[in-house]
Amino acid sequence: MAKATFICEFRDGSLHPVGQSMSRVKADYLATCADKSLHQVTIQPKRNSKTRAQLGYWYAVVIPTIVDALKAAGYDTLGELAFGVELQTNPITVDELLKGLYAMHLGTDKTLLKRRMTDEQMSGLIEHSCRWAAQNLGAVVPAADGEIEWQTSTK
Repeated sequence: MAKATFICEFRDGSLHPVGQSMSRVKADYLATCADKSLHQVTIQPKRNSKTRAQLGYWYAVVIPTIVDALKAAGYDTLGELAFGVELQTNPITVDELLKGLYAMHLGTDKTLLKRRMTDEQMSGLIEHSCRWAAQNLGAVVPAADGEIEWQTSTK
């Protein structure tokens, strides 16, 4: 049987699907269940996904600024800096470098995948990367134009 995910809100002492579409997902799933069949239900708080503003700032401002600063500091390749192999300094390799440095900062050897990051994790990556660039390269990443909602609330 296929897995189903639907978002619920806690109201009146119990969980209720949020909106008609979530109610339909739940009803469709339950309609396929045989009587007395067993199912595993996992309940966890909904986490906010990173925002488009965060990703736009990351790719349009943070990454290009740090790529330029690395090249200005003489790092045309990132071999001696991080990877142990000679990789050209470009937005893709710098993105990987910064995610790796952030993972080490968090005390893990697992690099976070941006597609699975929450808004809070993305904020941490941006802040850590900007701080790293300032401390190690003397580079100042320009502040975001307008407000970026770093950590959105659930309501």
